[in-house]
Amino acid sequence: MYLQHGCLLTAVSLCLSVQMGWSGDARPWESFQATVDRLLSLTADSIRSERDAVVSFEELESVVRSLAKVEDYETMLKLARKGRELFPTELRSGVLLGWALGMSAEVETAISTTRAAIVENAARLPDPEGVHRADGLTNLGGFLIQLGNYKGALEYLEQARKAYPNGALPDYLAGLAHRQLEDEVLCARAYEKAFRKDPQLASPGDYVFHAWAEDRMGHLAKAGDILGRAVKRFPAEMGLHVNLGLNKEAQSATREAYYEYQLEVLIGEPDSPYSTEARKRIDRIEKKQLATSFPDPELKAVVLHLKAESEGKREEGAKLLEKVVELSGLKHPYLLSLYTRSLVDQGDYQMAIGYLEGALASSPDDFFLEVDLARAYARAGMTERADELIAKLMLIAPNNAKLKQLIGPMGEGK
Repeated sequence: MYLQHGCLLTAVSLCLSVQMGWSGDARPWESFQATVDRLLSLTADSIRSERDAVVSFEELESVVRSLAKVEDYETMLKLARKGRELFPTELRSGVLLGWALGMSAEVETAISTTRAAIVENAARLPDPEGVHRADGLTNLGGFLIQLGNYKGALEYLEQARKAYPNGALPDYLAGLAHRQLEDEVLCARAYEKAFRKDPQLASPGDYVFHAWAEDRMGHLAKAGDILGRAVKRFPAEMGLHVNLGLNKEAQSATREAYYEYQLEVLIGEPDSPYSTEARKRIDRIEKKQLATSFPDPELKAVVLHLKAESEGKREEGAKLLEKVVELSGLKHPYLLSLYTRSLVDQGDYQMAIGYLEGALASSPDDFFLEVDLARAYARAGMTERADELIAKLMLIAPNNAKLKQLIGPMGEGK
């Protein structure tokens, strides 16, 4: 039922990036380069104690992660190989090198390196809780998924779960593998475990996959709840609102589906497949509402309002919008956006601001409400407040072209 969102290989790659984490190193590049040179110059003789071994390797590992973050894979691999040279029989050095090879798209070599590493010792670089061995097993699962060996991946991921039950990534990757094997039951279970352990792990595409799995089992309401969480967390992400609309239509909630389709068009790129699909469904719903003898009163009023506005019949459109307010109570973000934008266009800035600030008091950080409030502030001449809110919104969705169009470069969106 749902439109596919995201790419499996991208998801696996991102997952393996998260697996190792990032150092967040904010040093100037000159200082960073000096650190790289110093680490590359290390020799076995320069590491004089067991404490030196751990400290040196952990610094090297941290820099390897940072280099991967900036996509300097050549230097990253040099450092990872240096780590293996310094600690040739240690589990952690082998797991790190295997991960670095995988991030460099040398997947076959990454697999053989990691397989060898997970059976090695941890004498000089301790792994008391088995976390690093679990990392290696998880990486193997990810590598095999990239190669399309989903069943083989699941074997390693099950070992990783046993080695470190608190880890979320093995469950996450198992969900991806079960998704490719079209086992919706196990896919849903794995995702649920993963996102319960680490909700921040889920990408927009993961939410859609999870909803797909629940939908396949006939759990429409649960799938809808998952997509609802997705649009709350990623409100400016193309594809989520249209998928939520599809779910609502499947539950015979046509009005709510229509509003989600409108939100998809509002934020999406005009020629995206999601916006195109949303417009098709909007058109079909509108035709049905205008033709049926038993329309949804609120939905028909919205449709007639939009039709009047598009035909330049402002007075008629305004009366219909008031009817929408009376029927709906402006409970859906799309309707509140529709109404407050109309108020702003009429110059009634303070009333629009009052509605939006009141709604945000009960729904803090609602993306669409804040977009419209920023516009209202700007049009009312409240520049400082508008700029502050625009800065926040651009951090949430820095590359969303429609957001830039809606707000405008200085908050004067139309």
